[in-house]
Amino acid sequence: MTARYPEARRVVLITGAFSGIGQAIALAMAEAGWLVYASGRSLAKSGRLRVAAEAHGLPVRPIVMDVTDEQSIDAAMARIRGEAGRLDALVNNAGLAVHGAVTEISNAQYRLQFDTNTIGPIAVSRAALEIMREAGHGRIINISSYMGKVSFPASGAYAASKHALEALSDAMRLEIRLAGPEYHVVLVQVPAIRTHLGDNAIYAEYGDSAHSLYGRFNAMARDFVAQAYDGKPGPEIVARVVLRAAEAARPKPRYSVNLESSVILALRRFLPDRAFDGLVLLRAPRLKRQIAARKRACPAPADGMGVQHGDAPR
Repeated sequence: MTARYPEARRVVLITGAFSGIGQAIALAMAEAGWLVYASGRSLAKSGRLRVAAEAHGLPVRPIVMDVTDEQSIDAAMARIRGEAGRLDALVNNAGLAVHGAVTEISNAQYRLQFDTNTIGPIAVSRAALEIMREAGHGRIINISSYMGKVSFPASGAYAASKHALEALSDAMRLEIRLAGPEYHVVLVQVPAIRTHLGDNAIYAEYGDSAHSLYGRFNAMARDFVAQAYDGKPGPEIVARVVLRAAEAARPKPRYSVNLESSVILALRRFLPDRAFDGLVLLRAPRLKRQIAARKRACPAPADGMGVQHGDAPR
């Protein structure tokens, strides 16, 4: 039988913790003295986390949990309650990215995107609060993105899932005040980080279709997304912010991870839509050339006022 941990040790559950940002958060919080339950869909993928934790004698316990499966969530929570007897914090980090033109991503791909990035965190939070309420306190940290406020070409589905997570988190933060001042909901807005998220991304099913309205746009999305991760910092910068949010006496509602995310959010907030759209296209020259070429190849007919309606996005 697994030994029960001392009540004094704080306990955290981190989803999507077998690689990337989740793994960095797990190691950072364990090093700070937390007992970490690090979850993922398959223990076979927890090898790197196990090795890193064992090398430094860190209290990390890999655990199987699929955030899209309520039975899996319940089983994981039962284990945490049985072994640790408490849960002080939850870090909703598990996620995936679907890329491609908004109208050329399939309904099934949208469901997978939202099941993982939006509904999953709420389902895990619901179950976690059942344990937290027994101790009369708890902290939920949702890993969002600056794309929870900003949308880019080829990333509309991912951005939409994070937009939704932001809205739900805002509501949860207000609602949880009814439970008392010892409960908190926090958002961490992550910029582009050097992880395997881009490598494991899912792309629009119609990317190479001859019927695509956008020509080769979906095929080019892979290059467009890859450019977003070039030269970016590693996940450790996110882990430091999450640890700060977990341990602050009065955590902020939102944490921006670095200057890049703060600048992008400020530009989106203060620039007019057309100005911001132009700025985005300047950062994606290949995409802009593709749109221009498509417009030249397929000019739209003039209407009665002599105005041409091209298919370039506005």
